Amino acid sequence: YDRPHTGTSPTNAGIGKKLRKNFISPLTDKSHCGTLMKMKRFVFWFIRSWAALRNMIFRHAGTSGTRHPGFCAESGRAGRQGCVKNETGKGVAAMAKKFEASFESLREYQCPDWFRDAKFGIWSHWGPQSVPMYGDWYARNMYVQGSEQYLYHIRHYGHPSKFGYKDICALWKAEKFDPDALMDLYVKAGARYFVGQAMHHDHFFNYPSKLNRFNSMDVGPHKDICGLWKAAAEKHGLPFGLTEHLGASFSWWYTNKGHDTWGPYAGVPYDGNDPAYQDFYHANQEHVGVVKQGELDMPNWYTGNEKFREYWLAVMKELIDRYQPDLLYSDGGLPFALNLEADPSDPNYRLGLEAVSYLYNTSIAKYGENRAVYNQKDRRPEIYRIGVLDIEKSQLSDILPYPWQTDTC
Repeated sequence: YDRPHTGTSPTNAGIGKKLRKNFISPLTDKSHCGTLMKMKRFVFWFIRSWAALRNMIFRHAGTSGTRHPGFCAESGRAGRQGCVKNETGKGVAAMAKKFEASFESLREYQCPDWFRDAKFGIWSHWGPQSVPMYGDWYARNMYVQGSEQYLYHIRHYGHPSKFGYKDICALWKAEKFDPDALMDLYVKAGARYFVGQAMHHDHFFNYPSKLNRFNSMDVGPHKDICGLWKAAAEKHGLPFGLTEHLGASFSWWYTNKGHDTWGPYAGVPYDGNDPAYQDFYHANQEHVGVVKQGELDMPNWYTGNEKFREYWLAVMKELIDRYQPDLLYSDGGLPFALNLEADPSDPNYRLGLEAVSYLYNTSIAKYGENRAVYNQKDRRPEIYRIGVLDIEKSQLSDILPYPWQTDTC
């Protein structure tokens, strides 16, 4: 501080004088005992001075740009998530202006302060695939003849032409699910935000959906898994987020349209071919044969099927309307660019941009300011600046000037 202060707050001059007297001079003191005593006095002085300095900083939050936890000096509003800081760290009032579904508008996004402060969160990556407990891509690989999941499925449930993934979903009961006890454990472990799984690539929704009959209220647990997670998170004062893996589901799950190519069931279609369940297994025959059965078609991680894309957007809006999440995570780049090199002018981003603006505008309608975070995995600044970059199971090559997130499961 370069100006005098009243009360007990130290000044630069005072700090320098104390440093010279109690720290620098003891280093040159010939008396070892005297050195230790003087350093001890310095430690006590430093603790007292820091406490006074800290109190002064909080008192002057409106001018220093530093906020008291849970209080926005600029807006005068108290709350769990506080105010929003810009990328220089200076406190600013959160924007109440609505976002448009464009890169130009969404690049004005500022990361909410709750996310900056919450250095650790816990994610529940949980759904019907926990029944066989054989990997989070079980729904896909059980339809790949010869894979470990296929062989496990044959041994425990039978052939996928007779007992498919829809039948696995019916076995999931979640009868011992205790979200309050789990959230208490997560908080004790240090979690400062919680994220639940809305749906994985398996197209099973963990909430009562009007758009998909295969959901946790109508099939399996007969519970609103997301709603129970949200209630527990709010009870413990944690921001609540959701992950969506639906965007990649259409091409990812082409395997359910296959059949065995050898053995006693050679040529017998898997249950994903049943017309009665095309709404669940997807009418995704266009992705069959693009790559060898079982291989991952990464160039088509996001499908070009317009009907499915529109369905995805409707689901995102349903999810946002129902839960108003503080965070929404997409398992891929911003939908629906076909690769991570697409120019921002690519029209395939249209529905993704609409979903992100819908998320932020819902938060503004709820709080009077945007407190929501959107995660996606395109590492180019011109894309990720619409939200917060996610780098799953990875790291960055340099220090990023913006908040980011890494995750694993």
